[in-house]
Amino acid sequence: MVFEISGESLPMYFWVVYYLVLIVTFITGFFYLIKNRNIKGIREFTLINLAFTFIFPFVSFHYAIMRTEGNELDYWLQGLSHINLKAYFILISMIVILSWWFIFIKSLNSKKSTSINNQF
Repeated sequence: MVFEISGESLPMYFWVVYYLVLIVTFITGFFYLIKNRNIKGIREFTLINLAFTFIFPFVSFHYAIMRTEGNELDYWLQGLSHINLKAYFILISMIVILSWWFIFIKSLNSKKSTSINNQF
């Protein structure tokens, strides 16, 4: 049995980076949650991020499978213009994951500057 995919797909390097970012996000979020479980606010946002990081690929895969032509990005942008709830869930998921990375990097930089200031 041969399965045919309708429409074209994004390049392989896109999918490698996509899944690599999701895996690294989930792993760093998990370890960050364990290490910083006493910091209120960060803990809740990390839990939200972990939930979105886990659910996001399933929803986006299910959403992209419904396309009949074009690639996944074109179909998603078209869904945003047609006010499709799954397309907006994907957008919100990406915003949450991106926001978490900004907060994570900012917290790493603040820890570095704190440790440098404590040395002097």
